[in-house]
Amino acid sequence: MVLHLLNNINKYEQIKQKYSIYQDTFYTKINKLFYQLSSNFNNDVFEFINKSKNIRSLVLYLISLTNKIKIDDNIINICIITELIHNASLLHDDVVDDCELRRGIYTFNKKYDNKIACLLGDYMLTIAVTEMLNLNYSRINKYYNRAIKHMCIGEIKQYESKYKIISIKEYIQKCIRKTSLLYEAQVYAFCCLYIKNYSKTIRLMKFARYFGIAFQIKDDLNNIINENNKKPKLSDIKNGIYNSNVIYASYDYPNLLKKQEKEYIGIIKREKYTNKSKKLIQKYIKKAKKELKEISNSSYKEDLFTIMDMFML
Repeated sequence: MVLHLLNNINKYEQIKQKYSIYQDTFYTKINKLFYQLSSNFNNDVFEFINKSKNIRSLVLYLISLTNKIKIDDNIINICIITELIHNASLLHDDVVDDCELRRGIYTFNKKYDNKIACLLGDYMLTIAVTEMLNLNYSRINKYYNRAIKHMCIGEIKQYESKYKIISIKEYIQKCIRKTSLLYEAQVYAFCCLYIKNYSKTIRLMKFARYFGIAFQIKDDLNNIINENNKKPKLSDIKNGIYNSNVIYASYDYPNLLKKQEKEYIGIIKREKYTNKSKKLIQKYIKKAKKELKEISNSSYKEDLFTIMDMFML
């Protein structure tokens, strides 16, 4: 498992490095957007974003290039909007979940306090909205606002269902709200500006939805099996936020949560349930790939498919 993880990290970093010229522009712009903060907060915010996988940005670069669209300021700005919304949500999540570690560094609520973490999250979101308005496209604004609203709904429902095992259908809906809709929003913004073909837009939107679902399932699974995770292992489970492994295990063990913590954690980590979660990931990755089948083959498409293949290990 650890060997697969290291191979995936190295492979992903190699692909990411190929498109670093775009990410360098991204970071230069990000740094300028936070100039009004004190140097300490500016540096901390920059470090936090820099330690992100930035997979949303990389996916959009590859979607653009597979469609033979040159990456320009608008595409970089879409990436900035998306990443800032995502990172703002994480700052707020860390307060709600009382999380102390993320991306291998102390969270803002741990390093400072809850008030500063919330304020910095609000500031990130404000900048994202400002950049969104600068695109001057009302339909893009509406779609991003829809994504933000449903991200909040997803978090609220997750909080309401803490220490309760939900159905797979409810779990997938949570994945859509928490993750997929933001992927969809950035792809929709890209399509509004560059893709005039309706059927192609629909296919790209479906790709974003399926990819987002797979991404969230894999991220949740990593919290159980990933021994190199930069977030405390089993933190979600111990906070009563249950993933597909728990749901699948509950079919065999209806009284799963009544068992001692050590016992039920041992059960949910079993290969049987991990394999079922992996099959669920594979299902959505295959659906995501299918939506891109009509796009001409290229090195960009190959890199995008390689990233998706990493989710299935």
